[in-house]
Amino acid sequence: HPLFQLKKGMHCIIGESGSGKSTALMLLMRLFSQDSGTVLVNGNPIANYNRSQYFKQIGYAGQKPTILTGTIRWTILLGSQCDEERLNGLLLELGLKEWIDGLENKLDTQIDGDSLSSGEKQKISMARLLYRKASMLVLDEATSAMDPASEQLVIHALKRRAERGDVLILSATHSVKLADACDCVYRMEQGTLTAVR
Repeated sequence: HPLFQLKKGMHCIIGESGSGKSTALMLLMRLFSQDSGTVLVNGNPIANYNRSQYFKQIGYAGQKPTILTGTIRWTILLGSQCDEERLNGLLLELGLKEWIDGLENKLDTQIDGDSLSSGEKQKISMARLLYRKASMLVLDEATSAMDPASEQLVIHALKRRAERGDVLILSATHSVKLADACDCVYRMEQGTLTAVR
């Protein structure tokens, strides 16, 4: 009898800090191993999957994203092939294009972790996440430092991808707006998950 099942779409785990939300995400991403029970992906134990191939299917954005020194373009692409039209469309969708176009060197502006606010880091991280086209997106308080308008743009972008049916999105969040946008909501209390809707 599964504790909870995730299908393609938008899902979230809510709960108090320290309740185990992030641990659940880490189990799904194979960064932790469970002490008991089994984590299944497409009906198969998660341990049966090749770890590097599995990681390629996952995109992750956290509360405090790492921003390495480099251009905005490089920071978003991180080795992916650059499709200028798709990149600019994504930046427009996330409300980043106007800010970037206002910079002297635009996408070729050098940035690092000290030159951006927490909200800007999260928005760049979200652009990096969505550019990759992973089949599973894992978000851990990934909109917590964004202003309301920016968070709403991100929620709409996530919702559009979930409605296309080609991605599974799982968030751990305190954001009421993000939870309201999800198809399924689970509450974590002292390590136990219960379905809210």
